[in-house]
Amino acid sequence: MEELPITKQQDYVPLHVHLDIGSNLIMLDSTIKVDKLVKQCKEMGFKAVAITDHVSLSGHVKLYQECNKHGIKPIIGLEPYLCDDINIKDNNSRYDHLILLAKNDVGLKNLQFLSSVSWEKGFYYRPRLDYNLLEQYSEGLVCTEACLGGTIKKYLSKIIYCEITMKTLEIDDIEKKDMLNNHIKELKNNITLTIKKFINIFGKDNFYLEYQASNHPDQIPVNKKLKILAKHFGLKTIVTTDAHYLRPEDKELHGILLKSKPSNEREQEDFYDYTYIMTSDEIRQIMYPQIGEEETELAMKNTVDIANSVEEYEIKHNPFMPDIKIPVFNYVGIFEQYYDIYPYFKMFATSDNIYDKYWLYLIEKGYIEKNIKDKDNYREYLQRINRELEVFWLISEKINTSISAYHVTVLTIFDIVRKCGSLISCGRGSVGSFLICYITDITQIDSIVYNLPYWRYAHEDRAEISDCDN
Repeated sequence: MEELPITKQQDYVPLHVHLDIGSNLIMLDSTIKVDKLVKQCKEMGFKAVAITDHVSLSGHVKLYQECNKHGIKPIIGLEPYLCDDINIKDNNSRYDHLILLAKNDVGLKNLQFLSSVSWEKGFYYRPRLDYNLLEQYSEGLVCTEACLGGTIKKYLSKIIYCEITMKTLEIDDIEKKDMLNNHIKELKNNITLTIKKFINIFGKDNFYLEYQASNHPDQIPVNKKLKILAKHFGLKTIVTTDAHYLRPEDKELHGILLKSKPSNEREQEDFYDYTYIMTSDEIRQIMYPQIGEEETELAMKNTVDIANSVEEYEIKHNPFMPDIKIPVFNYVGIFEQYYDIYPYFKMFATSDNIYDKYWLYLIEKGYIEKNIKDKDNYREYLQRINRELEVFWLISEKINTSISAYHVTVLTIFDIVRKCGSLISCGRGSVGSFLICYITDITQIDSIVYNLPYWRYAHEDRAEISDCDN
């Protein structure tokens, strides 16, 4: 483990952090890279750090690895988009922000499912979740109500706007004042209903109101009203910085990133003046004047309590293979005569794994269609096929994952692409050296003709799934 200097122990944990496009492919949102984030957190004295990308969990394995390297606890989170019903897809269907943090492996699995279903079933301009999904998959999760884009903060911002507007009205403008007062009552009722929803879903111990450490004029009055809400409903609070860049000096670079967005999606740069990884003292300097010393210290302590409640995740596992539907197939039997000479033909034919059997069927089919049996050196082909099947078999045993299933999946994807009329290369990279990939039409390169060694692509001494990067 690489040791880095610790300058001072911090009194809070960053629980709301976004990563750069390398991890969050949907958003031009952040300039933070995982390795630099973890190194800086170590140097600043943080015991833990969370990442909460919008609708993406792609950075979490890297976070886990980097945190383990530097002795920091990783907290896996997500900032999904929340709507009332994912089945409603019209221009009136709004979405709000939310933060979800996994406390344990159950929470992590639920987070993974929610992320996937938001893309698969909830996509409308953005991948979305609804309250019904949250209720079904809330176990093991901590919820905070995010930034100014969160549901409760949106209502608070509207209340603040109404209050400011009322102050500009003439004394005798009773009708407009009544209209604004009624709207404020409606907004307060919506806040009450929303808070009750979140408490019902996550429980009071796992739902937090979230202060944002910022002196932005839109944020300060919201922070003050959050303090009142927390006291009224007996809710716990945390404080975050909604980090989109690491250090204050990175703000200019982040501003350039924002300008690279399409014009209709660009955000105000000044909103991000404070969205970096702050020290505890920087948070105190901003938050003491807004919500007071006691509330600030409590909100910071609650971030530490959340971090302490997070259990170690079980991230490592064998690769998962999609469950590809295998059609009905029957061997012609052309390889049966060679079972004693080339044993891996028989092992695949009699394997308990349906993908092994089907993979051999595809090899037999290609062997016949390419007229390999009529070549003068057909035995060289048989020997090579047997050796490559052996490599697949041994690697599959070592990693406890079917290599045949992987290649059947790849071939299925390639077939779909070809049917769409798109082109696929003849054999990019080392996969072009593997004969059975040529025979099954994954590649178009006969490695016997070109004298290409199979071990460039796969070998049992490298027990891993090789890339078919055509």
